[in-house]
Amino acid sequence: MKRVLLAVAAAVGVVVIGFVGVMASAFMGNKPMPDGEELPGGARRVNDGYTSAYVLPLSNGKVALVDCGNDVEATALLAELKRRNLDASAVAAVFVTHGHPDHIGGCKKFPGAQVFVGEGDQHLVDGTAAANGPLPHVMGPQPKLALPDAHVVKEGQTIELPGLSARVFVIPGHTAGSAAYLVNGALFMGDSMGVSTKDTLRPAPWLFSDDQSQNVASLKRLGALLKPEEGTVKVIVPAHTGSATGLSVLSNFAG
Repeated sequence: MKRVLLAVAAAVGVVVIGFVGVMASAFMGNKPMPDGEELPGGARRVNDGYTSAYVLPLSNGKVALVDCGNDVEATALLAELKRRNLDASAVAAVFVTHGHPDHIGGCKKFPGAQVFVGEGDQHLVDGTAAANGPLPHVMGPQPKLALPDAHVVKEGQTIELPGLSARVFVIPGHTAGSAAYLVNGALFMGDSMGVSTKDTLRPAPWLFSDDQSQNVASLKRLGALLKPEEGTVKVIVPAHTGSATGLSVLSNFAG
């Protein structure tokens, strides 16, 4: 019996060590996320634990968000709104980069906002299915976070809000409908890429992604698509790492 228990303990230890190693490979070497980072067009980074959301000012005294963070109470975002002498009712729109729970967790705190999601991620934000990535699939659907009235946006679409124009790029791979939004020179990428401490691009970690090879192909396609207008992209902004200046980082990564 003792030998069996020791064998079980050893097996569990191997699994735990392996999992810790995989998680470390996903997050070690990432460029730090500077909470409160000011971005072009008056956007501001708001850190929510290990992820970031962004507040973008509109010309009518309201704001838009890029993602809603992991916290279902949206504590950090509400604090940022309070800093601006605003409350939850000031959020007119949310641009969802993808439907994983750490990006839509706080969205229900902003019931007056229009929610936009990339084509392909409808099933994630309406809580009817899980993502296909190894770890998200195990977590299953998230009906408690469901956003059934989200507006589906397509590649090449432009979303117009007062004083703000957001171009949509659907970049499948991390999830089927992962989207990037180009707003006032800032390209918000969600989890589809990260930036290392050496300012090089890192594709989305395979453990959390539907298809890492598709993710890499999408990044290459996005870089080629934006190359003719490189000057319009002042900064690339991921959700789990610091930002990178300019578009050239998209041509520097190793798939």
